[in-house]
Amino acid sequence: MDDKKSGNLPEAGKDITKADGLTRRAAIATIAAVAGAPAVAADVAANTVLKSPNSPFGPSDETTHPAGPDSIWQESYWIYFGNGKGLGGVVHTGEQVNLGKSNIFALGYADGLAFRRAKDDHDLNRDARASGRFSAGEYIFTPGTDGRVYLSGKDEGFALDLEFIPQTKSLRWLTVFPNPENHVGSQTSSYNIQTPGVVRGTMRLGDKLFDVDAFSQRGHSWGNRDYKALRGNGSRWVTGSVGDRLNFSAYVAIRADGMVIKSGFVVDRGEVRHTSDINVTVEVDFDSVTYRAGVVRMKFPDREYVFRAKIDNINLIQHHGSEINVGGGDLRVDGLSETGYSAWEINERPPTPAGGVPFSFGSLVVDGLKK
Repeated sequence: MDDKKSGNLPEAGKDITKADGLTRRAAIATIAAVAGAPAVAADVAANTVLKSPNSPFGPSDETTHPAGPDSIWQESYWIYFGNGKGLGGVVHTGEQVNLGKSNIFALGYADGLAFRRAKDDHDLNRDARASGRFSAGEYIFTPGTDGRVYLSGKDEGFALDLEFIPQTKSLRWLTVFPNPENHVGSQTSSYNIQTPGVVRGTMRLGDKLFDVDAFSQRGHSWGNRDYKALRGNGSRWVTGSVGDRLNFSAYVAIRADGMVIKSGFVVDRGEVRHTSDINVTVEVDFDSVTYRAGVVRMKFPDREYVFRAKIDNINLIQHHGSEINVGGGDLRVDGLSETGYSAWEINERPPTPAGGVPFSFGSLVVDGLKK
């Protein structure tokens, strides 16, 4: 029987990542077969150690991509950064080409100051897009050579002038999902590239100018963004770095049909390792909005990586009908003396009161500069 016609997917509500041995491998292989995925997808998801990034992407994917037919098709570009010592931020642009719109989320913090901007309805800058740049409002990413990217942004009380430099040329096109076209998370992130590196430049908060020399993770995705494909308790995405020594990216989510999605990678001394044996827990204050700390556990046959983060400067944003908590903070890794930085996106859809602005002890919930 043709699996593509029979619909032999794992049953809804079953967490395929908790099966073991042949059962687990068979379940993942079934998804790969139904989706038309290459055989390596099953091996990757089953925790095979990879000696190379195993990514189908390359230099041609550094630029913009033709839009698909759906109105929810979006191309996103972002940079998270932090020095692990109280300075950090993120700029995330999304271009909804078929709607002629773009959206921005920007965050910067240092020395007790913090700024945020979240806006969904900028007019699409088609000239910038035609030249291979990514933008929303006054924020713009300009890809350079050898994976370098230049970010400029200016706002009321906030400005950025940064250069992203990839960790190594060979790690420019890592992907959380080894089979990008038909993976189990494709409804919300079809094609997704992650690149570890550093950022250098300046950031202005109010009248203070800060030099930036920080850990960073650059991201680039394109495809349909259907957040209704996730259940109300949503998803968690975490990335982190302690420099050339160790980087990671982890994604966990629950689809609307009940399927659990877990996928991610660790880059350990330049070796890329994919796994779906991931657990992400967070410590949240009783306002159900302010996250204080988090732990990511990623297991492999020979060891477990445990990443522990203090989460600061959480921002609650409304995006595509979802309420997403975005923040960053200091990172420690069990067994390592080095410290680093991690960034968190937590989609848990906390209740919004009648007043329209959620209550929070520690999150930024409105735009502008907070002193």
